[in-house]
Amino acid sequence: MKIIEIEPGILYSVWYDHEIYDEYNRIFESYSDFTYTLDFFNKYNLRINDFYVSATGIPRTDPEGYAEKVVTECLELEERFENLVDNVKDGLTPDFHEEFQWLEGTPGFPLTGLKWGKIDSASMLRIYAVEVESNCLIIVYGGIKISHKLSECPMLETAVRKVQDLIFYLRQNDATTISDFKDLINKKRDGDE
Repeated sequence: MKIIEIEPGILYSVWYDHEIYDEYNRIFESYSDFTYTLDFFNKYNLRINDFYVSATGIPRTDPEGYAEKVVTECLELEERFENLVDNVKDGLTPDFHEEFQWLEGTPGFPLTGLKWGKIDSASMLRIYAVEVESNCLIIVYGGIKISHKLSECPMLETAVRKVQDLIFYLRQNDATTISDFKDLINKKRDGDE
């Protein structure tokens, strides 16, 4: 695992070993791909819980409808992230700190686990991150939520664990401030450790 810079001082992403993309780019590449998303819903459409069926008006038997919904959410979310980066740079709101919510099962400050899922009340695309400091995030993981319980979501059941693991790693390396975090990723990038 390594951490890469997406936008200096604002947005970073975990890049897991043996993956083609870092998590930030994997999320937006994978879930904007209709075929990839449709494959997921063809496999798991019957496990979509009643809340999503009711809130979206899409029957479980319509994997294409769910795939289209997630692709649309993904494209909107990518644009939203770009706007939030610009807002943070310009000192405007809304910003990442306002848009993400605390992730249950993770410790609080410093290094808070966060979740995103605010496109609409029935958003299915989730992004998980660690907030190093206000408006400095590390994207840890993302996927499709088909139930209120993460343990019932095949893509997301490990999300909290991945966030907890990153927080533990950062704390073990005394990277609990933006300055210490930047030092850590620079050392890793330069091969000093």
